[in-house]
Amino acid sequence: MTENNTYKISELKLKTSLENIQYTNMLVKEMQQRRDDMFEMLAVAGVTYDKARASNRNYSDSQVERLVIEAEKLDEQIVKETARLINQQRKINSLINRIPEYRHRLVLIKKYIDNKSFEQIASEMNYSVRHTQRIADQALCTMIQALQETENAKTDKSAKDT
Repeated sequence: MTENNTYKISELKLKTSLENIQYTNMLVKEMQQRRDDMFEMLAVAGVTYDKARASNRNYSDSQVERLVIEAEKLDEQIVKETARLINQQRKINSLINRIPEYRHRLVLIKKYIDNKSFEQIASEMNYSVRHTQRIADQALCTMIQALQETENAKTDKSAKDT
């Protein structure tokens, strides 16, 4: 495989990982909002949701019972997706921390971990949006190189082991 192909594969892996973090973050926020909406509907129905009591429920209204069950399922999904998000963020953070320049790390953290737009980042850092995007591009190149080094080290280790 040529060096250019290896670079493209690493770039694709990295961008996929970063997009997964953004997607998972959005998914968790949407689930939390749905759960909060359900809690509000339960409160309007005069039901206070208590996870400990939910398993011993004896609701007369089947709609309320369905809301409680759905809220429980959402709680489980939120915990699962949050754990997955944290795991993804840890992996990416380890690559981001290998970037030597602070502002490059900061832009990537704000973009992919804090899920901010380039406009928000530029405003916070007093840069133009285009300059912020250039910084992110430079930082991604550095991360791709770090990812390639990690993969090459794994390949070298497995070749030595055989």
